[in-house]
Amino acid sequence: FDANIGRLDMGTTYYVRAYATSELVTVYGPEVTFRTLEDTTPPFIVEITVGERNAYIDVEFDGGVYANDNKTGPLSADDVFLSKKEGTATSVTVDHLTRINGDALVGGENVIRCHLNIVGTPNGLEEIDIGPIDGQSIYDAAGNAGLAREEIKDKIIKKLKDQLVPTIVSGTIDDLSDKNDYINVTFSEPVWGAGALPLEEIDFSLICSGCKEDGNASAVDIISVKKKPVLQADVDNPADLTGGEIEIRVFLDIT
Repeated sequence: FDANIGRLDMGTTYYVRAYATSELVTVYGPEVTFRTLEDTTPPFIVEITVGERNAYIDVEFDGGVYANDNKTGPLSADDVFLSKKEGTATSVTVDHLTRINGDALVGGENVIRCHLNIVGTPNGLEEIDIGPIDGQSIYDAAGNAGLAREEIKDKIIKKLKDQLVPTIVSGTIDDLSDKNDYINVTFSEPVWGAGALPLEEIDFSLICSGCKEDGNASAVDIISVKKKPVLQADVDNPADLTGGEIEIRVFLDIT
């Protein structure tokens, strides 16, 4: 007869024999020996998660990983490769490793928390590439070494979270209309209002320096904010903001 046996460990020798039982006796067949195939698949990364305020990166492997090929030893920061491209942060390095609950590694963890040292403020464009520093630094339980990052074809690249405060880079007297009825404002990056909604006039504070004192105007108020027209046909009827604009037009009421 045939029997399907599941949940076997790889690279393990098993001894089995069939048996039959009646009300009177149990009869055993001859012993059969077989060995499962060896595990030759290197450990690989299945997910990378950037933590709150970029304090850490969690790296999840397909199984438990070790520093040595004999299923011993915890990983250290020296076992991890990390590179950064783009963005305003000037340097990103791995300071130390822990479990996700903050405890020290002992070996065999499948999720490693890489605590980061970051120089400069990230703007969210920093592309992070992370993994084994070479082909002899991270091993699975079967002793297979993880591939060095340059050997991995399908890398998981994640970006740091944006912590850079948007600033107004243009919004001076040169951006004011000839009739003083609007001013064009340019931000350093795409902007939204509270709750990721479009900006509103209440999101701005306008101070008229010299009103009622040095100039003829007694007050200046914001009446609306719109998209900055790109086409001449839109000048008289600029579109409403939708969120994520870099350039906007702020309409003014001067009395």
